[in-house]
Amino acid sequence: MKSKREIVVGGLGGGGDVILALMILKAYNVNLGNIVVVSFNKCRIGKERLHDIQVEGALVRVPPNYFPSRRIFEDKLYLIEPGLADHTYIVCTRDSFNDVVRGLEWIIERYNPRFMLHSDIGGDSLIMGYEHRLGSYLTDTIARAVLTIIARKYGVRSYLAVACVGCEGGGGELDPHELAANLKYASGKGALVKTIILPRDTVKTGYSVLRYADSGMLPMFLAALQDKREVIIHRAYLYGKYKIEPWYKCIYILDNPRFCEISPICKNLVGRGSIRVDGKIARPKGISLSGLDPAGTFHELCIRYSGGGGFSYP
Repeated sequence: MKSKREIVVGGLGGGGDVILALMILKAYNVNLGNIVVVSFNKCRIGKERLHDIQVEGALVRVPPNYFPSRRIFEDKLYLIEPGLADHTYIVCTRDSFNDVVRGLEWIIERYNPRFMLHSDIGGDSLIMGYEHRLGSYLTDTIARAVLTIIARKYGVRSYLAVACVGCEGGGGELDPHELAANLKYASGKGALVKTIILPRDTVKTGYSVLRYADSGMLPMFLAALQDKREVIIHRAYLYGKYKIEPWYKCIYILDNPRFCEISPICKNLVGRGSIRVDGKIARPKGISLSGLDPAGTFHELCIRYSGGGGFSYP
């Protein structure tokens, strides 16, 4: 049975990523009871024994309180919005690439959405493949590629929302010079379409779900929204005091198919259905690290695209 829901949102890399997308929708006064959540996770249906909730391909429907792990947020989202209880899904990215695509096709045919927004806290979704520090790029890259395929096939708009850029793993897992260079390159290619800084009161959504689930980087993003300069975290895999950079609160919105087209690792995955990161991916021409000031670049792009008109909801 089809059920028209125009907006699909989700997290790109697991953990608290999905909360960023929900916070953005709430800031835009979107009724969360009328959306579909489809997040990507580092899982395999057979290995995790998820056959009882398998829907199609690598897609599983997530019942409330299904997972014992506090690192999975999706089965707790009904606590934010009860209407999400029957419309929340996870795509297991360690199943075959074709199964991942099949799962997303089922979502399109079931809900007929016009708009998809998938979020990443940390910045590893900005990885292009040439970088010397890749972070946890794999799940994000598979998600970007599959969403690009779906967007092109069905004419659905697909956007990425990336916040707390460089705070992956508490900071240090990714090179801010490379991330800033990638964003600057994306802006020159028309892939960066808007930036957003959420109102302070949206942190309530993030903190409310942290009572039931654990994330290392979500608290860093929430601290940034509160203009804190450091935060003490004892959650997930982060234990200690972490510096909060001024640009962490800025959310960079990218047109996903455009960004995938200029990102070698994503473009190759769309074309071949497999990923190879073995030192053979060259840095795209036009990306320069020479003399780049990451803080200045992040700030300048955040200001310049704050009035961007290329991003709108249905």
